[in-house]
Amino acid sequence: MERAEFLVSGVALRLDACRTQVRHPVLVLVLCQHLLGLEVLVNDYDPDERVEPIPESHTCSMTTFEVQFGLRVSLTDDQHTRLLNLMEEIVKAPYNQPKNGVHWLAGGGSRPNFSAIDAALLNVPAGPDAVPNGEEPTFDDDVYQLSCMARGFVSDRERARVERERASVGTCGVCGLLLFPTPSGGICKNGHGGG
Repeated sequence: MERAEFLVSGVALRLDACRTQVRHPVLVLVLCQHLLGLEVLVNDYDPDERVEPIPESHTCSMTTFEVQFGLRVSLTDDQHTRLLNLMEEIVKAPYNQPKNGVHWLAGGGSRPNFSAIDAALLNVPAGPDAVPNGEEPTFDDDVYQLSCMARGFVSDRERARVERERASVGTCGVCGLLLFPTPSGGICKNGHGGG
């Protein structure tokens, strides 16, 4: 019997079964609801239905962005921060956000090489040298990988939180809370103005 462990919204799950494969995110959510009593909202998530239409001036559309350097390069802390900020700006743009869900920069670091069962659970391709069982992943330190994830809302509470964030006009420079539109620019719930 194989044992597989994975995270769903920060909750660790362990499945014990012969060749367990959970490929569809909605099945994982229903499993979470059943096993853990979590609130789950199953909606009509359409990744092509966006918060705003794609601008006419867009240069290209893609699902993967690759850069291969001619030699080993290093990033300064400032360059790394700007790279992450640019990727987050792209992902959070309203025309790159699903109307009934979320799309976010999920992580970055050395590229993981998952076992075949972990790759199946995570719905990512397994490498050619992937071991079949759930051994700990190895990491390719020569490749820095940024990962983004997208899914439908999992609860009405999450939908309300995200819609509040989408209605904001930035974050407060004093306390870091969301700013909401006012005629002078914006105000946070602590009453700090920004504009």
